[in-house]
Amino acid sequence: MGDKSFVEACSITMRFVDILKDKSMNIVASGGDPTKVQEVVPYLLSVLWAANVLNCEAIMELRNMMTAYFGPGISKCLENGAQVDEELKALFKNLMPLPQEINIYFRQFCDQYDIDVEKFSKSCFFVVC
Repeated sequence: MGDKSFVEACSITMRFVDILKDKSMNIVASGGDPTKVQEVVPYLLSVLWAANVLNCEAIMELRNMMTAYFGPGISKCLENGAQVDEELKALFKNLMPLPQEINIYFRQFCDQYDIDVEKFSKSCFFVVC
């Protein structure tokens, strides 16, 4: 489940990057006034917020450029996170599988390879729920 969430989160991030690319002339024309580009601010903040999670140097560089362009208020908006896309935050939050998902995978693995679940769990100190 973690890989699927990560891919979906990356897809959303790239979609937002495309929107920002299409609106780049508007961003430049704003002269650093975020009120002139309010329609793209949530996309911008979502992409910049994702920079830390993705550990992507290019997005981190964009973050530094946008902070210099729009001012330190961007950092406050990122900390607040109110304008960051909720779906994106949820997908990045759930990158690690839940215990139930691990248990289901474990049981499917044992079934696929005809392994006795009880013996396997005892030999590996793995608790099966």
